[in-house]
Amino acid sequence: MSIAETTPENELELVDLRRFSHNCCGCTYLGQWREYDLYYCEDCCFVPSVVARWGNDRADYVSGLDEVTQSVTPHLREAKRRAEAMGLI
Repeated sequence: MSIAETTPENELELVDLRRFSHNCCGCTYLGQWREYDLYYCEDCCFVPSVVARWGNDRADYVSGLDEVTQSVTPHLREAKRRAEAMGLI
């Protein structure tokens, strides 16, 4: 279970509504945000990261926790916020 599309009224509504396949054994699903499925990955990456997936093709995602990536990528900022809210980061 995970955080789905949230609003201030339902901040921690837990549902699993994955739209896209994500074949990573170590990722925690963080829910949907706009057109993205969001994940936190700690076990299968070289460094912990957040992931935003927008399709089923292998390359249909972006990831990163660094400040530059976070500053220009709102979907990764949202993934980081959710991972922090869940106590993963």
